[in-house]
Amino acid sequence: MDAKRYQQIQDLFWAAEELPREDRDDFLARNAGDDQGLIDEVRSLLREHDPNAAQIEGRSAKPVRLPGATKIGHASMADDDSDRYPGGSNDADGESATGAELADRDRPDLRKTVPMERSTPKRNWGGGQTPKTNSPSKSGKASTTKKGQKGGSRRDANQRTVSGAQRTHAAPRHPVSRRRRRGRGPDSGGRSTQSLPTSVGPSQRRFTWLPLWIAITLAGLIPIWIAAWVMGNNYIESRQVANERLLGSVLEQTRLRFESIIDHDQHRSERIARQASDGAILVDETNPYGDSSNAQTTLDAFLAKQSPTARDEWTFVVWDQKFRVVAMASARDLRPEAMTARYAGLVARCLEHRPVFVGPSSRPHLGDETSRDMIADHGNGWMFPVTAPSDPTRVLGAVMITKMSLWPVVNEAFDQIAGEAGTDVYLVDRHGIMQTNSPTAESLRSRQGENASGSAFRVAEFTAGDTSLESANRVSPLTVAAASVSTNRGNVIHSVAYPSYHGGDVSGAWRWLPSYGLGVIAEVPVHQYASAFSPSLFWASLASLLVFGLASGVTWWHQETLSTIRDARQPLGRYEIDREIGSGGMGVVYRARHKELGRDIALKVLRGDRQDEDDRQRFDREARLASSLSCPHSVTVFDFGYTEDDAAFCVMELLHGLTLAEIVARGGAQSPGRVVWIMQQICQSMLEAHGKGLMHRDLKPQNVMLRFDSVVGDWATVFDFGLAKPIEPDQDVFQTAETIWAGTPMYMAPERFRDPSSMDPRSDIYSIGCIAYYLLAGNPPFAECDPESMFALIMSEHPIGISTHRDEPIDPRLDRWVSDCMRKDKGSRAESIPELIRELQRLSSDMPWTRSDAEQWWATHAKEMINES
Repeated sequence: MDAKRYQQIQDLFWAAEELPREDRDDFLARNAGDDQGLIDEVRSLLREHDPNAAQIEGRSAKPVRLPGATKIGHASMADDDSDRYPGGSNDADGESATGAELADRDRPDLRKTVPMERSTPKRNWGGGQTPKTNSPSKSGKASTTKKGQKGGSRRDANQRTVSGAQRTHAAPRHPVSRRRRRGRGPDSGGRSTQSLPTSVGPSQRRFTWLPLWIAITLAGLIPIWIAAWVMGNNYIESRQVANERLLGSVLEQTRLRFESIIDHDQHRSERIARQASDGAILVDETNPYGDSSNAQTTLDAFLAKQSPTARDEWTFVVWDQKFRVVAMASARDLRPEAMTARYAGLVARCLEHRPVFVGPSSRPHLGDETSRDMIADHGNGWMFPVTAPSDPTRVLGAVMITKMSLWPVVNEAFDQIAGEAGTDVYLVDRHGIMQTNSPTAESLRSRQGENASGSAFRVAEFTAGDTSLESANRVSPLTVAAASVSTNRGNVIHSVAYPSYHGGDVSGAWRWLPSYGLGVIAEVPVHQYASAFSPSLFWASLASLLVFGLASGVTWWHQETLSTIRDARQPLGRYEIDREIGSGGMGVVYRARHKELGRDIALKVLRGDRQDEDDRQRFDREARLASSLSCPHSVTVFDFGYTEDDAAFCVMELLHGLTLAEIVARGGAQSPGRVVWIMQQICQSMLEAHGKGLMHRDLKPQNVMLRFDSVVGDWATVFDFGLAKPIEPDQDVFQTAETIWAGTPMYMAPERFRDPSSMDPRSDIYSIGCIAYYLLAGNPPFAECDPESMFALIMSEHPIGISTHRDEPIDPRLDRWVSDCMRKDKGSRAESIPELIRELQRLSSDMPWTRSDAEQWWATHAKEMINES
C-alpha cells in the first residue's frame, strides 16, 4: 500500500466514523466510487474500531519516546538545546530547519526519567517535580542522604549533585568569567535586558516613532483645518452676499421690465378702447343709459374694420353705470351675466374715474370650480372709464379690452431674465398661485405626471412621495416667498435658505406690486452647508492626507536614519534578519543575510530566558571552540560577539540538505559504498577536532548534514558543537562541571555513562561506529523506549547484526570496522581517527561511490535538493 492509498483510507475512515452506522455504507458508496477494495478496507477498520476503548486507552497511555532521539543534557541545560543552526530537517526551500521543530522531533525530553536532585535554583522539568529512579550507584547502592533517606535533603546552594551513577563532583554554580559585562547594571542579577527569547539585538521600545509622527501631523493639521474653517466661512458669506446682490438686481430688473410691458400695453389699449367706445353708449346725453342695440352696432362696426387676427385675439365688454353689459364682442362664447359677476368689483373701481388692470389675479380662485367652468380665459388687459364728450369728469360707463398676446410677452421677458441670471423668476397673486410660466415648475409637473399647461400652480413647499402634485399642492403650506410677498412693501431679500416648491433650497427676493395685484419673486438655488468646514472639506481632507503622508514619510526617514546609525554602532547591524528558522533550549536561530557581502547565514542568538552566567559562558565556549575548526566538513563560524544589550550571538554557515537521519528515513539502509564515502568525511572533521584537542561528544545522524555537490556528489558537514569540550582541561578556558550525561544516549559510548566527566577521543569513535551502523542497517543500534533498559543494553549487550537488518550480507571488513568502533571496552576500540580513515580508504577501492551514484539517489529521493547544488 503506497502513501496515497493509505491517505485515502485514512480520510474516508475518519469521515465515516463520525456518521451514524446506518449512513456509512451510502457515504462510502458516494465517495469511493467503483473501488470496492477501498470500501472493504474502510469497512474493516470501522468494524474493528471501538471509540470508547480507544478513548480509555488514550487517557491511560504514556508518552512514547523514540529511540535515538533523546539527548540528556548538562544539568544546567545550557547544552541541551537542539537548535541546530546549520542543519536539521529541510523546510520547503531546502534549507536546514533548526530549533524547536528538531528539538520536538529528534530529541523528546527525557529529563523526567533522569535521576536528579538539584539544589537551588531548582528547575521544573515540565512535569512539575523531579522524577525518581532506582538506578544504582558505583557502589551498587542507592544514593542516600545523611539520614539514610532518598532525596529531600537540603543541599548547599553553591553545589549541584545527582544521585546514583550520575554523581561525579560538585562545581561552583556561577564560575567567574573574564568577559567584560556590557550593557548590564550591577543589580541585573545575570539577566539580559532582553524581554523575549526570540529578540534579536537590543530590545527597542515600541512605537518610539509615534510622538514624532503625532507632532508633525498636528503641526500640519491644525493650520489646515483653521484655514478650512476661515475659508469656509468666507466662502459662505461671499456666496450669501453674491446671492443678495444677484437677487436684488434680478428682482429690480424684473419689476422694471414687467411695468414697462404693462405701461406700454396700457397706452395702446386705452387708445383702442376709446376708438371702440366712441358713441357706443351715448346716443343722447339726456339719456345716460343709451341704446344698447346702438352700442353693439357701433362696436361691431369698429371690429369689422380690424384684421381677422385682432378680432380673434381681442375681447371687448362695455358696461353702463348700472353695471349692465350694453355691448360685447369676443371670439369666445361669453355670457353677459357671468362677465358682470366676475368683474363687478373692477367695474366699480373704473366708474370712479380711474383705469384698472385686468390681469391673472382677476380670475376666479383655484377652488372656485363653478366660476372657472363658466368663464373661459380670454386674456389680460385693461378697463377704462367712458366719459361724456361735453363733460370729461362725468363717467358714463366702463369699457374693458383684453387680448391673448399680453401674457406671452410677459412670460418671454421673465424667461429671458431667468436664463441670463440663472434664477427662477415668476409672478404670484395674493393666494400664492403662480401666474407666469416657470420652466422649473413645468419640469416639476412633467416629472409628477401632471399636464404642464393645466390648472394654476400653487407655490407650496415640495412634498416628497406624493403621486399627485395637484393634491399635494392644495394641502402643503406656501413657501416663505409666496406666503410673505403680499404682506411686505418694497424689495425684500431673504438670504437665509428656505425650501422651495421644487424640493431644493433657495434664497429669494420678492416685491409686491399693488397696482397689479401681483408679486414678483426671484429665487436662486443655494447649497445648505452643515458647518463652516463643508465648503472646503474636500480640499482640507486632501491636504490632511498629504500631511499624513508627509508625516509618515518624514517619520520613516527619521527612524531609518536612526536605525542606520544604531545598526552601525552594533555588530548585528551588518546583518539583515529574514525570519526565524528554529529555536532550541539555549538559542534562537534566524536566517539572515550579510548586507554588504549578500551571503546567507545562520544567526544564533542566546535566548532571553537563558541569560545566567553558566548559559552565557557555555554559549561563548561553543562559538569559540567551533570557530577554531577549518575543515570543510565542519560547520564554519563567521562571527561572534555581543550586542549593545549584551546579548550573545554567533554567525554560522547556513547549511542546505538533509541530515543522515532524514537520508535513512527517505531511502532506508544505504549502500556500503556510500556509507564508506560519508564516514570518511565525518572522520576528516573529527580528525581536525581531535588534533586540536577537542571532542564533539554528540555525534549522531541528526548532527551530520548531507547535501549534493555538483563536483563530488555527496558532501557531509558535521555541526552542533554545543557539547564540545577540550580533551585536556585548560584553566584559562571556562570549564562546565559535568553532573549528568551530556549527549544523546543511543549514540554515547558506555564509559560516558559510568564517568560523564571523562574526556577520551575514543568516545567519539564509538559514536562514529553507531552512525555507520545506522546508515548500513537503517535502524539505530539500540532501540528501547525505556531509558534505563536502553542504558543497560548499551553497557552490556551487542547490537543486532547489520546483515539481519538488511536481509543481505555485507562485506566482512566493513562489518568488522563498525564493530571495532563500537566495542564496549575503549581499550580494545580503534585507537584513533587516522586509523579509521586508512581502513576506509582501503575499503573505498572495493566499494566505490561515484558522483553519478549520488546524483541518481538524490534525483530519486530528494530531487528538489539537486537544483540547489
